[in-house]
Amino acid sequence: MADASAAKGATDLAAELSTDDSPSFVNGLLGQVQRLAPSLRGVPVADETAEPVTVPEAASAGESEQSPAQGSAQEPESAQE
Repeated sequence: MADASAAKGATDLAAELSTDDSPSFVNGLLGQVQRLAPSLRGVPVADETAEPVTVPEAASAGESEQSPAQGSAQEPESAQE
């Protein structure tokens, strides 16, 4: 069943079985879920208000991270006397 058909059916049921405000609430809620569905499935969704985000690639299984003992750690200046 298509997303739009499911949303229409849910909105119709809300109109029949609940209060007068329920169909618009259900429609808005399901519309938001439809808009977010690709990201929930792992497909990025463009958001006009968000800044582009760069996700760093994970290290491959064959690479190991550099330990602090292998380089970049510096001793405090007082210890270098």
